[in-house]
Amino acid sequence: MSGGARATPERVARLAPRKWTADRTGSGARSSMHDGMDMTASHPEFRPRSAALVLLLLLLFSTLPAVARATVIEEPRPEPPRRRFYASIGTGIEFVRGDYGDVDVNGDKIYTNSLSAPVFARIEWEPITFRIRVPFLLVDGSDQIFGGNDGTETGATGAADRRMDYGLGDVTTSLTYTYYPPRSLPAIPTIDLGVRVKIPTAMDGLGTDTTDVTPQLELSKAIGRVSVFGGGGYRFRNDGRFDDTWLAFVGASLRIVESLSIGIGYDYRQASTGFTEDAHELSAYFAIRAGEHWRITPEGIYGLSDGAPDYGGALTLSYQF
Repeated sequence: MSGGARATPERVARLAPRKWTADRTGSGARSSMHDGMDMTASHPEFRPRSAALVLLLLLLFSTLPAVARATVIEEPRPEPPRRRFYASIGTGIEFVRGDYGDVDVNGDKIYTNSLSAPVFARIEWEPITFRIRVPFLLVDGSDQIFGGNDGTETGATGAADRRMDYGLGDVTTSLTYTYYPPRSLPAIPTIDLGVRVKIPTAMDGLGTDTTDVTPQLELSKAIGRVSVFGGGGYRFRNDGRFDDTWLAFVGASLRIVESLSIGIGYDYRQASTGFTEDAHELSAYFAIRAGEHWRITPEGIYGLSDGAPDYGGALTLSYQF
């Protein structure tokens, strides 16, 4: 389960009809029975009417096996067992820039540039998925803006000053249970129930020094080449300086070819302090499958409010075992 809009993989099961062959039909046996035999010559009393009757009976009995085979009802093969274990690792780089409504003592806007280079891993033993993400951050701009896995955070005071900090950010882990509906219920979406925990591991000036816990629900549905998804959660911050907040996301993806998909998403994050606005953000991405194991995902980000970055971009590279 991610902290925002994302595409959900489509899992397709296929049934192959059982193949039936028509080898050694009765016609072959009938031909060999008559090879080298002259019925009228061996039996002088054999009449043409009797010969026609015998041939009719032979024809009838020789076609019975073929008729029996034609009446067999074709059944689908049993569905092969679905792979249940997945693991992947990856890294990437993300850059965002925005003023987030911050101004200095002279009333001038302070633009903040945030650069993140995360390392992440995912282990999935269906239906349970565990994820961990460790970011390395560089933040240049307002000292009231903190980078992280769940979007930039606005500080708890209204005073802003310029700074530049870099180092380890807050580690984020998540545990998700996924319900895959049976094929007999095609209208039911895939359901993800999970909880995400932000651990305060960030160096000074790069995190909020709080342990945040976010229960989250996500629904997704694949309809042919299109996948749609949406969900939300509630973030408990466990710190009096910040309010507990709601978040929500929705999006869709389209599979162009087997190795390429495109997607769009919208994210909403409620403001955790009174010094900024709620965050409204749009994103668009490509999901590229480079061979059997490698995945490349370039993404563009555009903010719709002061609580979100003005713009940004990201590139992710992952390897699936």
